[in-house]
Amino acid sequence: MINLGEDCRAGRVTSLERGRAIASVRVNLVVAPAIPTSDSPSLEMREYDPDLPSPSSDPAETVRRPAARHLPGGDPVLALDPHTINQIAAGEVVERPASVVKELIENALDAGATRITVELEESGRRLIRVTDDGTGMSELDAIASLQRHATSKIRAVEDLNQVATLGFRGEAIPSIASVSKFEIATAERDGRRTVVAVDGGTPEPVTYSSGPRGTVVTVRDLFFNVPARRKFLRSDTTELGQILDHASRYGIAYPDVAIRVLHKVNSELETE
Repeated sequence: MINLGEDCRAGRVTSLERGRAIASVRVNLVVAPAIPTSDSPSLEMREYDPDLPSPSSDPAETVRRPAARHLPGGDPVLALDPHTINQIAAGEVVERPASVVKELIENALDAGATRITVELEESGRRLIRVTDDGTGMSELDAIASLQRHATSKIRAVEDLNQVATLGFRGEAIPSIASVSKFEIATAERDGRRTVVAVDGGTPEPVTYSSGPRGTVVTVRDLFFNVPARRKFLRSDTTELGQILDHASRYGIAYPDVAIRVLHKVNSELETE
């Protein structure tokens, strides 16, 4: 039998023997996975319930657990509510005002717009409004666009091999709407427009207005309900620079599309 400690120091163990010994130790440390039995609980998704009692083998010890309390190893696995899901998704899609502008410009380009105007206040913190003359949406499509993974770009997994649009996941609009005071006004032809508003993820009743064909997306008070995210935004100059960088790139890539960026009514960028 090899004593790795003493034999290694004495130089009596070859590298091959040392490797075999270590491998045998590792094999002995492997833990066999648990095999489900007939008594194992069936798998099911449970809805979020703040009054759900803590697990306990003794019913007499079961207590009501406050919703905000987290007991390591004691909380059940629950499906998150839609608002929390959108907040998490927003952290992945919406990092700063430039992220919002990028997503909205891409949507306008995918809609076939030839003119896109971006209006800003406080470098996008207070206001981002993107206006385009694209195909617009019907009332049903406008409402459906606020649902996560609702998209007109793909229909099946096979479509991923031939995606010809800038976006297709259907996450941008609901993610932006969950962290801002959001409004989308759209129409497929001149005349009546469908107006859908969302306040921090809470949808409001659909209204109507008049206007030309196309879409206007208004984003106010970005991150108003996520102060920690708003706190880490950079200076107005930095945030505006990020927005202009995105807009100029699309202006170069799409020379047949006129893109205009206005900040505090002043024109910051124009492409023709």
